[in-house]
Amino acid sequence: NPVTGFELPALTPKHFSFNSHVGACGACHGLGTQLFCDPDLVVPDREKSLNEGAVKPWSAGAKKKSWNQKQMDAVAEHFGVSGDVPFKKLPESFQQALFFGTGGTKIDMVWEKDGREVTWRRPYEGVCRVVERHFVETTSDSVKRMMGRFMASQECPDCAWRRLKKEF
Repeated sequence: NPVTGFELPALTPKHFSFNSHVGACGACHGLGTQLFCDPDLVVPDREKSLNEGAVKPWSAGAKKKSWNQKQMDAVAEHFGVSGDVPFKKLPESFQQALFFGTGGTKIDMVWEKDGREVTWRRPYEGVCRVVERHFVETTSDSVKRMMGRFMASQECPDCAWRRLKKEF
């Protein structure tokens, strides 16, 4: 098109098939859906508090708190929320930060290294972002299975179930 400058290559049947990389939506690879970390799977029982293991991926089990649990505690402290309050009563701003991160806001996080405490000041990634990252990046079947418990499917935002590239 001389006005827009948009050009299509010579079209073939592959351009109209979601089974071909040529025609398939690049965002969902022709599936029509995308996986995402579902906050309702991360915290299935909102009556539980953080200290009672409300956040399933980071539920307490070991005697020593994991790095993920310590980060969650640091975010709770930053927002001034108690780990003993039922999750559903925690402020929405805290819940959103816990699930999806603090953006550019840095949080003080304390970690023990070589027998001494070290404070790191950095943005918090968010439980859902960590789950999604591990699910996509892992080469371990057990990690993929574990993170997959917190994933759900939604309509692909690029093709809206059509499964084809936008231009087709």
